[in-house]
Amino acid sequence: LYKASISPLEAVRYGTGGILIPLEELIDKYAPNISSLFEQYPEIRASITAPDGHIYALPAIVTLTAGRTNKHWINRDWLNKLGLSVPETYEDLIEVLRAFKTRDPNGNGKADEIPMSTWDLPNLITNTSGSFGLTNQMGYYINIENDNVRIWMTDDRYKQQLQFLHQLYSEGLLDNEVFTHTAADYTAKMGEGNLGYFHNQANDPFVNNKESYIGIAPFIGPNGDRLVNGNPVARDFGTFAITSSNKYPEATMRWIDYFYSEEGSIFLRYGILGETYYMKDNGLPEYTDEIWNDPRGTGPTIGQFAPWPGGGAPHWINVNNSSAINPPEVQAAQEALDPYLPKEIYGAPLFDEQTSKEVNTLRQDIDAYFSENSAKFITGSLSFDKWNDYVSTLEKMNLKRLEQYYQEAYDKTK
Repeated sequence: LYKASISPLEAVRYGTGGILIPLEELIDKYAPNISSLFEQYPEIRASITAPDGHIYALPAIVTLTAGRTNKHWINRDWLNKLGLSVPETYEDLIEVLRAFKTRDPNGNGKADEIPMSTWDLPNLITNTSGSFGLTNQMGYYINIENDNVRIWMTDDRYKQQLQFLHQLYSEGLLDNEVFTHTAADYTAKMGEGNLGYFHNQANDPFVNNKESYIGIAPFIGPNGDRLVNGNPVARDFGTFAITSSNKYPEATMRWIDYFYSEEGSIFLRYGILGETYYMKDNGLPEYTDEIWNDPRGTGPTIGQFAPWPGGGAPHWINVNNSSAINPPEVQAAQEALDPYLPKEIYGAPLFDEQTSKEVNTLRQDIDAYFSENSAKFITGSLSFDKWNDYVSTLEKMNLKRLEQYYQEAYDKTK
C-alpha cells in the first residue's frame, strides 16, 4: 500500500488483525537507510510503534526543520520606517505592535494596518505558547518533563499566555478576525503585505512582497522561556505498508528503503539528472527550464513520473532535496528558530482500538470546552476571575484520565 494515508487506528486494527504485516524485522535486515534515520531520530520509531510492539506502517520522514515549523515573520520595512528593532521580549513585541497600529507604517494615511495575525485559534495558541514554556508534544497540548506527561490546559503558565493574548486583543493589536476568517482570507492578508507580525510555514503566500519580511526568533516570555513548537520528524503517518498477501516482502522493503536515501529521495522529487533536473553550484538540485515552464504547471509535469506532488509519499525530506519548496528566505527564517526547538518532538501515539475510542470520547468534550473558553478569555467575554472555575470544570471532565492515557503511551516508548 503506497501513499496510502493509513490512519493510526487502521494500522493497529489491520496490523493486529493480520492484514498488514509487521515491518520492524524487515527494516532491521533490509532497510539500512530507514534504520539509520531511526538511530539518528529515535522518536520516529517510538511514534510509529503500535501498542503490541510492532510497526505496521511507515511515515514520511522530515529532517528538514523548515518543513516542520511555522516561521515568525515580521515586516522589516515597517520596522525600518519607524526606527524600531526586532523585538526580543514579549514587552518589546507589544511596543512594536503598538507602533504598527498607531504610526502609519504603510504611509497611506489610514489606520488600516493589521499589527498581528495568524491562521486561527489553535495556531495562535501553538505559535506563542513556547514563549511561556509550553510545548506541543505527542500531537497535543503536552509538556514532557523528566519523563512525566503533563497536559497544560490548566497550567498557570497557560493563564499567563491567555492574559498576554487578551492584552493584544483588547488593544487592537491582534487581528479581530483571527477567530472567524477562513484560510483563504488569511492567505490573502499575507499576500496584501499589510501585516506586521504573523506566522506561516513558508513565504509562498507573500512571495511578491518577500523582501518586506524577515523571519525572527520567538519572543522571550515573562518567565524567560523562549521555545518554538514544531511538527515531529515522522510526518504523514501511514504512507506505506505491506499486506500479508505480498509474496516478496523482503524485496518490497529493499525497494521502499531506496527513497529514504539521499539519492533515492532526490530521484523521487526531481526525476532524472540531466533530463528533468540539474545540480546547481551549491550542490542542490534544480528543475530544468522545461519543467518550470511547462504550461501544465510544475506539479502535473513532475507527476508524470514521480509520486511526490500532493504529498504523503514514503520518503526522506531533507535540506538537500527541498530547494524547490525551501527558498533561501525561508531557510534563513528557520535558522532563527532552530536554537529554540525542543531536542525531540514526539508525534501522536498509537493507541489500541479500545483506548483510542476512550481517548476520542474524552477529547471530544475537553477540546471543545478548552477552545471555547480560550477564545472567551482572549476576547474578554470571560473574566480571568473565572479561571479557577475553568480549571475545576476541566478536572471534572477527566482531564487527568486523558493525561494518564498519554503517559502510558509515552512510557511504552522508553
